Amino acid sequence: NAVILMTAALFGLSACFFMDGKSYVVGTMLVYYAGFAIGPGPLFYVVSAETFEEEVREQGMSVANLLLWSFNLITVTAFPPLFDDVGPKWVFLGFAVVGLGCASFVFFRCPRNQGRRYGLPCEEGRQAEPKAQ
Repeated sequence: NAVILMTAALFGLSACFFMDGKSYVVGTMLVYYAGFAIGPGPLFYVVSAETFEEEVREQGMSVANLLLWSFNLITVTAFPPLFDDVGPKWVFLGFAVVGLGCASFVFFRCPRNQGRRYGLPCEEGRQAEPKAQ
């Protein structure tokens, strides 16, 4: 799973700074980029479009896109001050913990990982309507 690869790369990046192994930083960054490229990077719009039912798809996609770019802005603007104040090892460790939470969510909550079929999340609770006789 690409999310696990990205999370492992973030833990590795943090470890590089903890152990002064700065020669490995570029390699772990490349592993992170590779995980992002083969995993969640290009899939946001595909997954978002299939998450919402057709009646609310436009509104749901709008809110999801707004949240995506808002969190991107927060991450990009918070990173330099955090990097200076806390240090790179703690910043990357924090991002790795968030990645661990995301990987746990994907592993435990996504249908593909639980042997269920793909479909809308709200279909899980629905039961087949009884047929008229």
